[in-house]
Amino acid sequence: MIGFEVKNVFEHVDRLAYEIGPRRAGSKGDRRAVEYLSSRLREYGLKVRVQEVGFVDRTHLLVFRLSAGLLFLSLAFFLPPLPSLLLWALFLLLSGMSDRILPQKKTCNLLAEVEGEGERRVLLAHRDSAPCVSRPGLLEISLLLLPLSFLLPSLLLLLRLLFPSLWPWGGFLSLFLFALFPSLRLLSLSSRVSPGANDNASGVSLLLEVARISSQLSPRPPLLLVFTGAEEEGLRGARVLASGGMLRREDRILNVDTVGVGRAYLVVGGGLLRRTKTPRDLNEEVGRCLREEGLKPGEWWTVFSVHDHLPLVRKGFSATTLTADTGLRRASSLSKLLRLNGAGRRGWKYLHTEEDLPPRLELHTLERVGKALLRFVGAEGTAG
Repeated sequence: MIGFEVKNVFEHVDRLAYEIGPRRAGSKGDRRAVEYLSSRLREYGLKVRVQEVGFVDRTHLLVFRLSAGLLFLSLAFFLPPLPSLLLWALFLLLSGMSDRILPQKKTCNLLAEVEGEGERRVLLAHRDSAPCVSRPGLLEISLLLLPLSFLLPSLLLLLRLLFPSLWPWGGFLSLFLFALFPSLRLLSLSSRVSPGANDNASGVSLLLEVARISSQLSPRPPLLLVFTGAEEEGLRGARVLASGGMLRREDRILNVDTVGVGRAYLVVGGGLLRRTKTPRDLNEEVGRCLREEGLKPGEWWTVFSVHDHLPLVRKGFSATTLTADTGLRRASSLSKLLRLNGAGRRGWKYLHTEEDLPPRLELHTLERVGKALLRFVGAEGTAG
């Protein structure tokens, strides 16, 4: 049968979230997910390619930066002002390079192409799941204030050149400020990993159903499907994809992330200081496909979330993200002050928890989003 079958989607979600379970990048669960996806794609007659992705575990990265920073600041107590400042500058340089100098784990992007004539569409979905967040409010505070842990000690060390009497009290303040915000992030995380039914077995499973249908059409719509790895580890898979030569400049790219519950949203941009907008024409096209399936998509400016479209947009590709939510919570006063229209925090409380399980997903949401994806890739005749 060529038509869209939501039961197929839910079977994939069950397999990924229950049978395979937590899929942190580089783990046994991640490898089992790669095997499962590869077998399904080959079953549909598609050639599967693997793109290697190296990454440093974000928790280990944070611990390294925190430990090294405290060491360098402690040494500043025993050095004159100028050597102390130069030592701190060296730490900042090492911190910026830490994801390249620390030992890396391995995962991969999985790519499958449906060959056809015309403008190619690209669908992305990350398959890894995230560490559980035990204190979401604490995590948001740490993400917002983390840059200050680097900036404020830098300012105090600069002021020490002009006002040597600031020391050693400035040193104690620097140690406190530098330790505070990274520690809040560490305290917000759990050692457990989410089963990731919504985030993002929902997107992965929809891509598998689109692959099944598109592979049976004649003529086939030109389509590239990418199941990215290490999205939860700093978008590493998308970064490799953006610079790996697998994409064409004319591709229209849609990232499908956490779409199993609630209202559909298009990410129109993100960031506080470094703002990155997604292409308006692409968002309008995806929005039309959603409305044709009875959905009323909203717009979202992400502040605390990042998605796989971001490295692609920054490399000049036309890319955006489709997500869904039960209703974004009210935007913060800071978001309003910075005029971030559509900014807000997710209202779905099970994100990045052990409760992100298949029964919490909505079949009607998966079905409508899936049919909209078929319209987007040019297979709308099978959506009904």
